[in-house]
Amino acid sequence: MPILSPKIPAHQELIKQVDYYLESKESSPLPPLGSGRMEFQLYKAALVMDMFLSRLEEVIEDTKSKAAERGIPVTCSKGCDVCCSQPISGSFFEGVLMELYLEANPPIKEQFLTKYDSWRSRIGDPQEYGQTLQSAIRALVNGSKDVSDYVRNAVDNFNQREKISCPFLEERSCSIYPVRPVACRQLLSIDDPIKCQTGEQARLLRAGDIDELTYRKLPLLLIHLGRSFGFPGIVNSVLPITTYELIKHGEKYVDMVIRDCDRISRR
Repeated sequence: MPILSPKIPAHQELIKQVDYYLESKESSPLPPLGSGRMEFQLYKAALVMDMFLSRLEEVIEDTKSKAAERGIPVTCSKGCDVCCSQPISGSFFEGVLMELYLEANPPIKEQFLTKYDSWRSRIGDPQEYGQTLQSAIRALVNGSKDVSDYVRNAVDNFNQREKISCPFLEERSCSIYPVRPVACRQLLSIDDPIKCQTGEQARLLRAGDIDELTYRKLPLLLIHLGRSFGFPGIVNSVLPITTYELIKHGEKYVDMVIRDCDRISRR
């Protein structure tokens, strides 16, 4: 279920349109955000992202059930945090949803802020990582379904010195699990857990319905949302940084991102 509740009838209508877009196997119109103050625009964008993640979770759970019926269970479980030592990447609007979740859960927000400075000082400069992921996103938008090399290279370069635990990790569990990004949701190992622990390449559960959402629906939805804010494309980043900046600087940070996007697009 989505964690956000539409505040006004117009928001409820937006959710209906998003649901129709995600459900339709054919092309369907993307729902416009409309206009309003920046805080409402961001809230509406977060509603859209929350709806997408909710639908993706339903598809993932259904895919896992069908796989288990064929004797292929997913071996990931609570307390298995091997994947949580790589950088969390995602779209700007996933960061917005995560920030709203933290604001609604002050203890989790404080835990994150307590860990953030130490985490940030250890990861170094994420710029190259972000650029590599932007290349992966462009490949997705252009129709490629194989971006594993981009992501693997980005993670290897980012963690070449040491494994750094995610700042949202608490007692080996995700503190923002209901709003964890697409990148985390898609890591569904169907191999022996020992492979993850020893760094071997584990087999991952893939399915057409999951790919339909993440490879075809999501990029177009993100581009559409971005245009409402003046982004020339998909803004992808290391999500704890985006979330922190939104907490600390709010609309000023959004304005900065828009200006940076505009400057890059003019090059």
